[in-house]
Amino acid sequence: MRITRDRALRVFRLLEDIPRKHADLKGQFEEMALGGPGPYLPGSRGRLRARSHYYPDWSDEDFAWVLERLTPPTT
Repeated sequence: MRITRDRALRVFRLLEDIPRKHADLKGQFEEMALGGPGPYLPGSRGRLRARSHYYPDWSDEDFAWVLERLTPPTT
């Protein structure tokens, strides 16, 4: 399963009512925006990481793009 940037934004919006999950996903994206591999996927016995499974074609900039759109612009 590959996730697009638009799909990632929709997931973040769906999680706005679940602050803990929203914050967890945001932390993962912040790490991956800096080149990190993301968390291990449950049930993969420590072999499969979120970035390589869900976002194999994403650059660090793709994660940063999503994060930028989570924060409302300041005026």
